[in-house]
Amino acid sequence: MDAERDKAKLVNQALIMHLGMPGNFSTDGEAAYSGIIDAVYEPCVAFCFSLTDWSFCRRTSKLTAQEATPENGWQYGHSLPGDRIGPALKFLINPRSEIPLRDFTIEGQEIYSDSPEVWARCKVRVKEDIWDDAFAYAFTLVLGQMLAVPLKQDKGLEKDLREDAFGSRPESMQGGVMGRLMAQERAGQPLASPMYALDPLTTAR
Repeated sequence: MDAERDKAKLVNQALIMHLGMPGNFSTDGEAAYSGIIDAVYEPCVAFCFSLTDWSFCRRTSKLTAQEATPENGWQYGHSLPGDRIGPALKFLINPRSEIPLRDFTIEGQEIYSDSPEVWARCKVRVKEDIWDDAFAYAFTLVLGQMLAVPLKQDKGLEKDLREDAFGSRPESMQGGVMGRLMAQERAGQPLASPMYALDPLTTAR
């Protein structure tokens, strides 16, 4: 984690390290290419966050129940987190025991089920200063790749940076710097809960 890391610092790192350009970007929009960077930056964040279940931007939260009984046949409705990125990773009826919510439907920004309490594990947008340091570096590679053509009209550089980030095409985005980080993240996840924790009889008890 880097208390000084922010959008401007990451953009300038990408410009200097990967594109060979002056690092003079600032969020006040004075640089001539600020509009291009602003158009690319947030989609790049969303893309990189979507790649795997990153622990640094993962949050499990209890969902807010609707006051009115749903009209679609389910007993309860709960509002999904408005700041989530992508679909929820998991819905739970007991977050400590990792007991999943088995029967539900999602309509719009609501989840409907017969459980009075529902927790959702989601990826959420977090500030750059609490990003994992290795992820932040890999992000600058992806950002550099996305900016190579609009800023330098250089498709060869775009290809090179993409391979640095994700490996060659046969590796299906599982190689390179970002690919290795994704593999480490998956390997560091806790082991699955004991089989009986998900047994319907145990759950009922």
